[in-house]
Amino acid sequence: MPWPWNLAKGAVGRRSWAADFALALRCRDPSCALANPHTWQRVALPTDADVPELDALPSPPRVLTGACPRAEYRQRKEEAKSTVHWGQRKLFMAELEFLLDFAAEAQLLVYAGAAEGHHLAFLCELFPEIQVEAWDPRPFARSAVPPQAPRNLRVHQEYFTEEVAKALAERQVPLLFVSDIRTADWQRDSAEEHDARLLADLRAQETWVDILRPKRALLKFRFPYSPGCTETLDGELRLPVWGPQSTTECRLLVTPQDGAALATKRWDHQCLWEQLFYFNTVTRISIYPRPAFAQDAESEATLRTAGLCRCYDCTREVELLAEYLQRRRKAPDAALVAALARDASSGCGRGPNGLLDAPTAPWQAQAEAAEATERVNVQDRWDVSHAASMLIGCAGRVFFER
Repeated sequence: MPWPWNLAKGAVGRRSWAADFALALRCRDPSCALANPHTWQRVALPTDADVPELDALPSPPRVLTGACPRAEYRQRKEEAKSTVHWGQRKLFMAELEFLLDFAAEAQLLVYAGAAEGHHLAFLCELFPEIQVEAWDPRPFARSAVPPQAPRNLRVHQEYFTEEVAKALAERQVPLLFVSDIRTADWQRDSAEEHDARLLADLRAQETWVDILRPKRALLKFRFPYSPGCTETLDGELRLPVWGPQSTTECRLLVTPQDGAALATKRWDHQCLWEQLFYFNTVTRISIYPRPAFAQDAESEATLRTAGLCRCYDCTREVELLAEYLQRRRKAPDAALVAALARDASSGCGRGPNGLLDAPTAPWQAQAEAAEATERVNVQDRWDVSHAASMLIGCAGRVFFER
């Protein structure tokens, strides 16, 4: 079978990473690209490509700063890709890190734009001391609504508005705020509509933070694809884990100061694109060392068997899960981290082996669904035609028998 251009997507004859990770285990050097399937797109790069590598770094970067490298943006539609996008897992990792850092500051987490929220129940189970209230007009996952939802999760199937924010602020309780609102749709909107919606989302988030005055806020952060600058909230840009292969999105961590106006900053769109282009094409496919508890061959095999190689996304997940175990349960080891990663896969809606799945691309899934519907329709037409023929034949026999 030819090597697929996009390993993250399922194809005929390949719906899983299991064989790829089994092959990787045969590589004796765990720091080699061949031993780390999510970095395999490096092998397909031209030999004369100017691709600096970050393999010597002791740990993957967590935040995007002005000093982070940039690379000129280019279309990558026909380039090989081996990084993995898993939307629910991306949200879970961002919110896990947020709560690991700040859960002690408040007992209420307010979440705008939370649907479908497959990961929410699992997140709430990990932090039972936090009450989560989530808003979104779209339907929520079954695991997020009664009777399946955990006690500390309450969802509101309605828009998060200024009125809702004011009502929450009137409670005068410390809270954390998360926003993943997304009214812009590049597949549906014109370029002008898309950019206008993105900016409107940023303004809405800014208004809500000003009303709520949370201890901390974690906001969806993305700019239009057009050149220019936008002034909006200042804060720490947190890099995504399991984001889209060509993501231009981060999470903005905002810390409002009591009695002071919200700090703002003039952000350069092109600078952010180019830094994230470097992140997608270099940082994410670099190879990072395992933590101290997973240096031996057995631990390496345990993690890779769970679908966790040494790429950026896997390394960041191992770090975050190990930190959770260290703080909440017991000293981490590879087996505990792998088990928690499998629990996260189930909690994010794919079952315990979700990290080894290669889901069908959305556009391919739509085509396959259309083909399946057509096959059913053809079968139905044949059944009706066949039944009609049988009835006519029976009627003819009855006529002649009479």
